[in-house]
Amino acid sequence: AAAAELGFRPIEAQALRALGLLRAIGGDGAAAEQALHDALWAAEASGDDEVTANLWLELIQLVGVQWAQPDRAADWFPRATAAVERRGDDSLRGQLAYVQGVMAVRRARHADAEAYFAAARAKFEPDQGPALADTLLMLAVVGIKRDDAAGADALGAQALALYERIYGRDHRKLAAALNSIGLAYMRAGAYDDAAPVLERARALQRRIFGERDLHTAQTMFNLAGIDLERGRARRAIAALTITHEIYVEQLGVAHPRTVVVAETLEEALAPTPVSLGS
Repeated sequence: AAAAELGFRPIEAQALRALGLLRAIGGDGAAAEQALHDALWAAEASGDDEVTANLWLELIQLVGVQWAQPDRAADWFPRATAAVERRGDDSLRGQLAYVQGVMAVRRARHADAEAYFAAARAKFEPDQGPALADTLLMLAVVGIKRDDAAGADALGAQALALYERIYGRDHRKLAAALNSIGLAYMRAGAYDDAAPVLERARALQRRIFGERDLHTAQTMFNLAGIDLERGRARRAIAALTITHEIYVEQLGVAHPRTVVVAETLEEALAPTPVSLGS
């Protein structure tokens, strides 16, 4: 309100953006979206196409990915594209293509996603910065989804090397990237590829966050799932027991994530039915 009273639209846009993101973190989706739309109005009124474009892209990702409403969010791409083209900035064009790729993945349009990420890569390549690393990572994930293991491995290796060069060996961005690649392999049923990547992610998470952090515990849970698929029940049960203890300690016994771990552990402990034959 204070920013609006000043009548200086760029400051008003930034203040409303901050308010919208805070409300999103607080779980008030309707209020967050309204604040971001108000921020967009202020940005467009000020004629600041860079801020306008970034706000549209943030809103699209928030609604389309975080809130799982991709079809509604996709309707805003023409507005985002118009702002990007008015600005005429290659970095913004790369960001637009990246968000289009993320949305295509969300809608299971993997060929489209690959094309969008390739376009984003071309824009980000000269800078060799975090945006390029993120794009290479998404190209690797899409490659896994499209059953292109060789291409995905090469892209994943490039992404991880770039993250390490930018952030160092013990950084949460590198751990998150490893986790994303491992989960993509896991969801594709490629457990032999997933396990070593997730083991590497867990080792890094233990160094960064600690043994009993939720990040580390979640990766332990995913590795336990792979062990169950491979018939390694005893090892999986040991990991699930530790994971459950951490979730109870950090989140409480009634939290949905704790309940999922408890149910998985209960199923793993259940005796296997013995067939008596005919």
